[in-house]
Amino acid sequence: MALKKILRSLLIIKQIRYIYGKIRFVILKKTHGIKTLNENGMIRPGTIDHNKSAHKNIWTDFNMIRTSWLVHLLLSLEQINKKSKILIIGPRTENEILHLEGHGFENIEAVDLISYSKKIKLQDMHNLKFNKNNFDIVLIGWTLSYSSNPKIVLKNIINVLRDKGLIIIGLQFAKKLSEESKFSKEDRINSIKQIEELLDNNLSKTIFQNEAPLKKLNKDENIKFNGLSGSNIVGCFEIKK
Repeated sequence: MALKKILRSLLIIKQIRYIYGKIRFVILKKTHGIKTLNENGMIRPGTIDHNKSAHKNIWTDFNMIRTSWLVHLLLSLEQINKKSKILIIGPRTENEILHLEGHGFENIEAVDLISYSKKIKLQDMHNLKFNKNNFDIVLIGWTLSYSSNPKIVLKNIINVLRDKGLIIIGLQFAKKLSEESKFSKEDRINSIKQIEELLDNNLSKTIFQNEAPLKKLNKDENIKFNGLSGSNIVGCFEIKK
């Protein structure tokens, strides 16, 4: 048991997590296949094809610094422990799941519209099929923008969270919002304030917010600074029910 814990803890090392995750991906893709759900009217057209692109280069997803931000934010929360029940929405690959397992978390669920692994259940974030008050914390990183009805998504999340449960949200800040852009339409959530307004009476307090601090940089400057093409919004919100 101790050896198993030691080996699992190695998953916090990005390169080891990638090698292990890539081996699992290759095997599971052949044995389990890549399964998908149909896009409904609240999912922006092209979402599944867009996210399947992550499977063409697994290294990119496992090397994406912004997903680690959410994990590290979770690790800083005193009210969360290794037995807390965690839900990850839209992980695409096993990266976030393995990262949390490496830190010793025992109760992790994940859902997505695409899945090659039993660790990722096929579910639509607009219709989560879990019991009420089931989770202590939900991570939804860079996924809310794929919805044309984020209020329904947050309503579903609140339903499966316990009272005083937490939501950690990551979004890429969109400098320009237009109807021509597939995932940057006028109704896209683009600020902490908009998230707070959608949570409405279910918002107990905003625990953490970092709102696109590099939004004044252009794409090349942003890539040079942190390797990302744009600035990002990250928030942690406590829910009351």
